[in-house]
Parts: sequence; structure tokens; C-alpha cells
Amino acid sequence: MKVLVVADELEPYGGQERSLVDVTEGLVARGHAVDLLYRAGGSFEERYRRACRSMTRIATLRGGEGQRF
Repeated sequence: MKVLVVADELEPYGGQERSLVDVTEGLVARGHAVDLLYRAGGSFEERYRRACRSMTRIATLRGGEGQRF
């Protein structure tokens, strides 16, 4: 299965960031093809680089009315 992971930053600020990188590694270990879309790098970048099929950095993630999410 192909999976797209979307992350704002690749920095471990709390549990959500740690959980996302753990889930990503788990999906890859189970044979899924994971691609990453992210706004800013961080200390988890190397873990994602080892796991993901591709990594695409974008300028910003924006929700309604110009608010980041």
C-alpha cells in the first residue's frame, strides 16, 4: 500500500512527532511504500530518510484563511 505522511516539522517537540516517526517506520517494516511531505527539517530527518521512499519539503502548510496546521 502507498502511504503519504504529512508532517509540519521533523523535530521531536512531543509525543505526536515521536509517534508519527514510529508509525512510519512500522509501516515500512510491514512492506508499505511511504512518502513524506514536510515543511521544516529537524532531528528526526535521518530516521525519515532511512524509512521513506521519498521526502518532499514544501514552503508551508496552510489551512483555511491562511492559518498553519
